Amino acid sequence: MYFDYTQWHMAECDTGRDKILVYGSDGAVTWGDVYDRALTLKQHFESHGAGQSHPVVLYGHKQSSMVIGMVACMLGDIPFVPIDVMMPADRMATIVEKSGACVVWDCTTDTMTFPDNPTPIIPPIQTNEKMAYILFTSGSTGEPKGVCISQKNLACFAHWIGNDFGFCPDDVFLNQAVFSFDLSVTEIVSTLSFGATMVCLTSQDTPQTVIEKIQNHGVSVWISTPSYVRSFLLHDTFLGECCPSLTTFWFCGEALPIKTVQVLQKRFEKNTIHNNYGPTEATVAFTTVVMTQEWISRGLVPIGYSMPSGKVFIDGESETDQKDSEYGETEQGEIVLVGDSVALGYLNQPDLTAEKFYETTLNGMPTRAYRTGDMGTIKDGVVYYVGRADDQLKMHGFRIEIGDIEQCLHTIRGVDVGVVLPLKRGGQVARLVGLVKGDTSLSPHDIKQHLAQALPHYMVPSEIVFVSDFPLNLNGKIDKKALLSDYQQGKLTS
Repeated sequence: MYFDYTQWHMAECDTGRDKILVYGSDGAVTWGDVYDRALTLKQHFESHGAGQSHPVVLYGHKQSSMVIGMVACMLGDIPFVPIDVMMPADRMATIVEKSGACVVWDCTTDTMTFPDNPTPIIPPIQTNEKMAYILFTSGSTGEPKGVCISQKNLACFAHWIGNDFGFCPDDVFLNQAVFSFDLSVTEIVSTLSFGATMVCLTSQDTPQTVIEKIQNHGVSVWISTPSYVRSFLLHDTFLGECCPSLTTFWFCGEALPIKTVQVLQKRFEKNTIHNNYGPTEATVAFTTVVMTQEWISRGLVPIGYSMPSGKVFIDGESETDQKDSEYGETEQGEIVLVGDSVALGYLNQPDLTAEKFYETTLNGMPTRAYRTGDMGTIKDGVVYYVGRADDQLKMHGFRIEIGDIEQCLHTIRGVDVGVVLPLKRGGQVARLVGLVKGDTSLSPHDIKQHLAQALPHYMVPSEIVFVSDFPLNLNGKIDKKALLSDYQQGKLTS
């Protein structure tokens, strides 16, 4: 069995019903069980008014019931809104209200609740495309913003996953990300479209238990943020010899440090390492590159090449500049993504949708474009990520790119991970502090000297602090807000 994203239905075949689809925190379920239970659940959702105007909230952590709920919604053309149990109650209540959900399916108890008088939702743009899911991400105002992904968006992403990464029905995909983080869509789509198997990790898993799951279930494809894998590099058993089933590492969600690539390549010499890039607003990922020995020896980690059905360009380029970027180099600017995987927009936020999305054409066909807020360049057709546009700041009159400093930190021998935080006084950036995990035989003075050789003096942090580890947020990325809070409370010392 498998889910056909082109025709948007579950395709049955003579074999496969008894194959395990997902190993969840609540046990393993087969393809046949998922399909049968999803059909029943779909009918329950529909009987309570669920549909394109009224999504279903799926509340849980890593239960197989979450996957069953997703399949039920997909079979019924019902948008789903995943919410993880670790999300604060107030934020959950806001999302339930904003989403117009008429059903909340609690996967921890397999029970339903029904919000009072939910307001029907309207797609961000006039379109014939049906919504597949709505993911709520952090907004600049503190209010969560709902990114509306259509069935067409998801079918485009599934086609790319199905054709360009060498995955197959025999693969076993590792699920690290919570289901409310769009990275998890990668392993869900891969598993469903290939009729494969997925192994869910929970918040209780340790590196040792993860390694045991890889060994016990024959996990072949590792999918995670780069930050998540770094904690495993301290374990002697995280090796190709100890995890022989692993063939592929697939990273997305944040910048991949070259040192992480170098260590992985030494430990898993035969494995393929994919570095991928894309925001939630472009359906998980949009560019990819295999980290070959050539890239590793050059010390470069590009975000790669656009998916074949899309296009990446740098905002402000002329048509001539765009053509030249295939053979030359563009100026640094904002990365813009164009193609059928670009989302419909933001739920109930027309002004923000108009600011970030716009209608355009690609190969003579109408499509959408998204302004990412990420800065980058394109050289010989390869896209390089520079940093967030909102990571640009001014200090003492100088314009500074936080990403440039962090990238420079990662070139220093002995520095495993480096993060730079701007410290404000009176609303203005007063100084920079660099947080470093790595060889403690290095002194803060040594690191500053290295930086001073490559950066202007005003970009060298005034303080270097060594940390034992970096906190990760719910999505598995380095939590800079938590780091700043710890620093301000004196929990980090140089």
